[in-house]
Amino acid sequence: MLKWLVTFRDNHLLECYLGSCGAEGERAWKSLKGFQFAKLYFEVKEYELAKRYISTYLSVQKRDRRAHRFLGQIYEAEDNIEEAFGCYRRSVELNPMQKDLVLKIAELLCNNAVTDERAKYWVEKSAKLFPGSPAVYKLKEQLLDCKAPSLAELHKYDVDNTLPSHLGKSQSNSELQVARQNLQQHETKMSQLRETLRKMTDENNELRSSLNSLRENNELLKTQLLRISKVYDPLTILMDWISDQHLSKIEIQEEREGSEKPQCAKENYTLENCMKLLPMVTGQLQWMPFVDPKLHMSVIQFIYWSLRQIDTGSQDASMTATMERLAEVILKGAVQKGSMQKWTKKSTRSKPKAAHFFKSSSMPLRFLSTLVVLRTAKRMNYLTQAFRSLCVDLKTDEGKILFLQYRCVPIILSHLTISKKCLLFIALNALVEMAMNNDKK
Repeated sequence: MLKWLVTFRDNHLLECYLGSCGAEGERAWKSLKGFQFAKLYFEVKEYELAKRYISTYLSVQKRDRRAHRFLGQIYEAEDNIEEAFGCYRRSVELNPMQKDLVLKIAELLCNNAVTDERAKYWVEKSAKLFPGSPAVYKLKEQLLDCKAPSLAELHKYDVDNTLPSHLGKSQSNSELQVARQNLQQHETKMSQLRETLRKMTDENNELRSSLNSLRENNELLKTQLLRISKVYDPLTILMDWISDQHLSKIEIQEEREGSEKPQCAKENYTLENCMKLLPMVTGQLQWMPFVDPKLHMSVIQFIYWSLRQIDTGSQDASMTATMERLAEVILKGAVQKGSMQKWTKKSTRSKPKAAHFFKSSSMPLRFLSTLVVLRTAKRMNYLTQAFRSLCVDLKTDEGKILFLQYRCVPIILSHLTISKKCLLFIALNALVEMAMNNDKK
């Protein structure tokens, strides 16, 4: 009610203003209010009043494609197919970019059994605008069903009408034979189309069944991954315990190089276990995307302290390959792959999960990952990225504390060699950055 009062007030003011403008003002006023009132009457199914107002509007705005389309909707609501078709056609002529209206015209003609050339024209036009559309394909089949009678009906028509006419005119039997052959060919083509439609329907059902099966498999794998992730909880506790209470307190490999103290049996035992466990832990990094990110720090810390026990200069081929793979995974991150990624893409179409180490937003995890890359990488571009990240982190107090906590000096000194001239400046820059921070403190 409030809406009508506001509209009435605004219309009254506008009517007073336009009335002062004379005949042109009254003409513009009819143009403005006709379309609006027609829509309101159409909503309450007062079609005659709606047609009266929209006609008044069109008497002024003759080239408004929206008004012609709306008038077609009114005629369609009254089941006046011919008038609706005429209005829709004029709207398309005024604006040929109305693809949806072209399809609507084709549906209007086919649904009301209009089987003349108009229906064929608009269906073909819809097929050009919507190639491969199921709706257009259905309209084509509907048009063929409406236009093509069955073989028995055609045969009856041929006998009752065509044959007497041909006999009455003394035409040859060869023409009848040609007509029958054309009829048989048409029926064969219709049978082929029906068979094609049946096969497409069966394939669609199979695809729907496969999709449901993939969704079930995806849910099953999610459940299994949840169980697997729970196994990592006690393992990370064990790794933290070994790293903090054992590996970090043992004299590391670089510190033993300057000493003549021989390795004891206990140290050899620790070294052997580290070399056995490191490839296994490296292989587990591929599952980190499915594990709670809070557990990543424990795994990387265990890898770091294990690496500090191993002499990187004397390694066999398998350990060298493990080091290279470890450096690449730490630097680039672990991304889900294989069958899990395929199922995830098909079912949810989301981006694959990833676990970031070197690019992590957590300073301790990123700092440790940088040290692992410096310890394992052989490629100069990997080492350069790691040193740059280290220099940035050393500008903060937290980075300086981590540098001392993880005893990083031997790792940097291992790169201060003549054979790595391109790394000398950036490695020295890291030490200078650390020294400057210490001086400030």
